[in-house]
Amino acid sequence: MLMKRQRERGLKDVQGCHDVKATIDAPNLYRFSFEGYVKSKFSFKASELRATSITLLDKWDGKSSTFNNEELKDFLEAFGSCTDMVLNEYDFNDLIFAEDLRKNSKMLPILPNLKDVELIMKNPPTEGRDHQDLMQSLYWMAPSLQDITKR
Repeated sequence: MLMKRQRERGLKDVQGCHDVKATIDAPNLYRFSFEGYVKSKFSFKASELRATSITLLDKWDGKSSTFNNEELKDFLEAFGSCTDMVLNEYDFNDLIFAEDLRKNSKMLPILPNLKDVELIMKNPPTEGRDHQDLMQSLYWMAPSLQDITKR
């Protein structure tokens, strides 16, 4: 039943993208799956888009991140209508927005509708302060968060 519902409502997977710029015009698109790099830019004309799965490959070679806070913000804003997200990121540090940016920014939340996020990280926070910084950043990005799962 669930698979049938997903087909009816729309499901799209995009993999291996390095630097794609795309507008996706799919009014019935409900779920979107992306595997690629933050340099990719999406624009959605998908009023039903609610769930997304994102695997960021920018750092999987173990080297330093190839993107900054502003690029991550710009990338994630495209998924602002989503209420559910799986975010697979190598290092928790890449998800922490600078405190100065969080305090001085007058911008709207990046993910205003996000309620549930599952974080998958090869390098998760292990110290209390790192965990606290990550949580502050997540709630700044998505103030409606209700459930955060970490793997």
